[in-house]
Amino acid sequence: MKRIFNPSIFPYLTCILIFSSSLIPRIINLDDPGITWDEPAYIEAGRIYVDGMLKSQIFSISIWRVNWEHPPIAKYLIGLSLHVLEPLGFSEVAAARVPNTILGSLTCLLLYLFLHDTYGESVSILASLLLSYLPNFFAHSRYAALDAPKTFFIVFSLYAFKKWTKTGKMRWMLTSAVLCGLALAVKISAISLLPIILAWFLIRYHRRIKVAFLKSLFSLIFFLLLAFTFFFLSWPLLWIDPRSIIEYLNFHLHHFNIPVYYLGEVHQRAPWHYPFIMLSVTTPVSILLAAIIGIFYALKDVFRHKTEANEISILLFIWLMLALLRVSASYGYDGVRLFLDALPAFSSLAAIGVSQLNSFLSRFSRVSKRVTFYLLSILLITSEIYACAITHPYETSYYNELVIASGGVNLFEKTYWGEVYKEVVEWLENKAPGAKVVVPIAPHLAQYYAKTLKITSNILDIFGESPAYLAFQAREGFYFDQLIVFSLNNLKPIYTIQVNGIIIAYIFNLEDYYSLLNSTTNSSL
Repeated sequence: MKRIFNPSIFPYLTCILIFSSSLIPRIINLDDPGITWDEPAYIEAGRIYVDGMLKSQIFSISIWRVNWEHPPIAKYLIGLSLHVLEPLGFSEVAAARVPNTILGSLTCLLLYLFLHDTYGESVSILASLLLSYLPNFFAHSRYAALDAPKTFFIVFSLYAFKKWTKTGKMRWMLTSAVLCGLALAVKISAISLLPIILAWFLIRYHRRIKVAFLKSLFSLIFFLLLAFTFFFLSWPLLWIDPRSIIEYLNFHLHHFNIPVYYLGEVHQRAPWHYPFIMLSVTTPVSILLAAIIGIFYALKDVFRHKTEANEISILLFIWLMLALLRVSASYGYDGVRLFLDALPAFSSLAAIGVSQLNSFLSRFSRVSKRVTFYLLSILLITSEIYACAITHPYETSYYNELVIASGGVNLFEKTYWGEVYKEVVEWLENKAPGAKVVVPIAPHLAQYYAKTLKITSNILDIFGESPAYLAFQAREGFYFDQLIVFSLNNLKPIYTIQVNGIIIAYIFNLEDYYSLLNSTTNSSL
């Protein structure tokens, strides 16, 4: 009897299912979350870059001075997508987000491929799905920003590097080097990829004979040269004005601090432990516990005889730690997006943790090991999907069950990247069309959506022009003006936007402010 299915096609079907299960939830309703803080700058730059290249203006320095603070690779993709999809009827925001949505889904697929030949089908599938539905990765891998493309190129480079260390084929080393250069050409924070590569090199080759080690060392040096060559070639600004590299490095080495509300107080520079705590409180508890088990497994085998699984688990731990420590050592900032490239390693360690927990439980259970693994996997994936569902479209405002239940959410910023202003403006356009609205935090996001509203960021503009409205996202680190604090303490908002019981935006009618001010003045007389 002939086989109906050829088993050799199963790996391809698995890849298709992983990619589609990641892509479909992201690409549906890309306009649901409002435009975020940095997206307008990247959209503008992408449009200008691609238009300039299509008009053969590649050597015009004015083109490349737009958003020069970051390299151009991600913005090329945004600009190309705008050029192709806007004529087909896509909104500007949706068209700009499509490339990152695809790259985010490909990142999940690459993680599966990265782990598959070491840990097998079940662990690698689980790791890819855990990454796909982590609330912050789900959110940031659809925005037209830089962190998701950077993460994609990092994971792709590490996958190719692993293939090189296993096969010794130079084409994989060349591929990894090019991808490393492209990661750097997305965002400077991809620099943490280099010590990860070096650590992997030392783990894999420290016991090899001297000749093989030296040969590999020369290959590694060539890798670095090739990576920086592609970084340079990808950015025409550096060809036209090589001095720009100094300006670029100075900007990031002396970047201004951004206030962040963290552990109950405003910090002008986030403390070193910020990324570790934020990763803990923005991850569903079940995933966090599984990752802790995976980390314990990785550290337990540090001093043992190394198998490939031992070496990869140690590498994953190094990958996670270097990405987090990079944020610890850098300038003050906020948001999980800063260490988005740590999440593939974190998800992998969680999947390994599930496998180890399953092995432990199987000693005491009559249920088959396979069934137990599937049940644990379903529990974890379901917890992530639920976390995304209860916070959509504001997954960047997710805090886990323990933080919510304990009231610990009040120690952190409720939201920070401005997606909420789309809903704020829609409500005001419906209830008070034509009104003057003061938006003291990220007014450019409200202006993007306003049709009739008169958006201003200047608090002083409201006086003498009542009634007016005050609207702002709940970002405590940016409560610079006393009117925000006064309104929160003394006035009742006419509308709030909440996610999972947390207020992430306020709208106040300042007629209430004037009434209170007048009554206070009259009583004093």
